[in-house]
Amino acid sequence: MNTAHLHLADGRRVDYLIQTSARARCVRMKLSAQQGLVVIKPATTPHHYVTEWVNSKAAWIAKHWQPQVIAPATPQDLPERIELLALGETFQVIYQAEASNGVTLRSEPERVLRISGLIEEHTLCHQVLRRWLQRYAKQRLGEWLTQLAQETGLSYQACSVKGQRSRWGSCSNQGNINLNYKLLLLPPAWARYTMIHELCHTVELNHSKRFWALVTQFAPDYPEIHHAMRGAMAELPHWVQVD
Repeated sequence: MNTAHLHLADGRRVDYLIQTSARARCVRMKLSAQQGLVVIKPATTPHHYVTEWVNSKAAWIAKHWQPQVIAPATPQDLPERIELLALGETFQVIYQAEASNGVTLRSEPERVLRISGLIEEHTLCHQVLRRWLQRYAKQRLGEWLTQLAQETGLSYQACSVKGQRSRWGSCSNQGNINLNYKLLLLPPAWARYTMIHELCHTVELNHSKRFWALVTQFAPDYPEIHHAMRGAMAELPHWVQVD
């Protein structure tokens, strides 16, 4: 695995990994919470072609690359900061040991989350953090979805927020949209695309050419986002994973 770097127009430098894959048929890239920007190429593709290809994607990278990558937590870790990239918000997590049979989470001013009680039980701490994230996502993603529905002219019946293991969202044939609360941990363009995707399913409950043409109207760069999101679920911090 080789490393290279790209200088963006705004002055930022992006270091990225070049990974050779025997199964790759073309050059592609992904944003990894653990490794940052990773470019995957076929074994026969020369290095200079890869750098030229990455340079041609500089505008997209500048839009989606997040320098503050979340470090993955080990099963024993308790997060001290939660980065909600989709909203541009950071929450500090404070742990306070108290005599108790469990743990409680209290949201305080200045984006502070205080967990008190039996904090040595990390599994319990993870559970209350996930419950808080789901409640917060219900509010914020719900507001965002309403705004996007108004912008696009697409409508839906109801919105629910859950913690699916493998899906970012879904839409029923009644027009009910279900979103994953983990969307808040993704870049804003990724979260927006997911909601646009599900709103378009209220018109085309399939993945036909008509459906993708509708998506293109509101998210013309969807192919790159759709591709970059593959595998992102598995790279989220341990505490947010479903039991």
